[in-house]
Amino acid sequence: MGRLPIVPSSAPPKVKINPARPTEDPDDGCPGAWYRGRFVASVLPYMRRRDEHGGRVSNHLLDRCDDDLVALAVAYAEDEQERFQSWRAEVIYD
Repeated sequence: MGRLPIVPSSAPPKVKINPARPTEDPDDGCPGAWYRGRFVASVLPYMRRRDEHGGRVSNHLLDRCDDDLVALAVAYAEDEQERFQSWRAEVIYD
């Protein structure tokens, strides 16, 4: 998605990156491409939203779906959301 060619590893990095808080390099392409792709758009209707207590609310499309790939994709996306929320809480409250 617009990524520049990969340069040999012998080239010095343009920006020093702090491993604790890495920045996104524009050479890596569009930073938001992971959630704007067609595959993600096809999974979004099946995602369960959060309630005010942080739990997941049932989604009728997901409950009625018998496709294992959709169930696995939704589970993976929800797990990644949980990981992000944990990381975000760690960064904000530390």
